[in-house]
Amino acid sequence: MHSLALPLGVLSMLGNGTLLFVAYRKKSTLKPAEFFVVNLAISDLGMTITLFPLAIPSAFAHMWLFNRITCTIYAFCGVLFGLCSLTNLTVLSSVCWLKVCCPNYGKSPPSCLHKLLLRGACK
Repeated sequence: MHSLALPLGVLSMLGNGTLLFVAYRKKSTLKPAEFFVVNLAISDLGMTITLFPLAIPSAFAHMWLFNRITCTIYAFCGVLFGLCSLTNLTVLSSVCWLKVCCPNYGKSPPSCLHKLLLRGACK
């Protein structure tokens, strides 16, 4: 398990960083639903950057190595980024359901719906 930690962290940063770079380069051609994927990448990258450096040394030591305030901040970041990821996945699955189960509605969904879903996913 411990030998996989570093490669998985690096792959997470590279994959999400690449997605954000490509999205930045192609920002004018992104469809509304693709913004949710970008938001998910930001959330995953935030989780990797804030939680990974604290979790890995503690996992190797089999105990929490940092003080109580760091533990509270760690928990806050875990909840924040975890809820953001879950919300984004929920919105993405709702958009996919609309496109599959309501094909007429999925062809040209109103932009106000995507704005509302994106606003809800970011809160």
